[in-house]
Amino acid sequence: MPVLNRRNAMIGWAAWKVGKKVLKRKAKEVVPVVEPEPRHTGRNLAAVLGVAAATAAAITFWKKTRNNDEAGFSGD
Repeated sequence: MPVLNRRNAMIGWAAWKVGKKVLKRKAKEVVPVVEPEPRHTGRNLAAVLGVAAATAAAITFWKKTRNNDEAGFSGD
């Protein structure tokens, strides 16, 4: 009978998983909980930049199609 077989491997794997969960729980109990300050400035900035880029693209598209219509370009 070999020392490393499927049954022993499964028992070792289960012990590793349970041990990791227990150690993580104990580590969280030891470390004091500090509430971070909410930072939404990056998200707000990204939203503003996205809206600005979409607006610029729409204006550029609108001007381009308007100029083509005035020049008599049919688009075919």
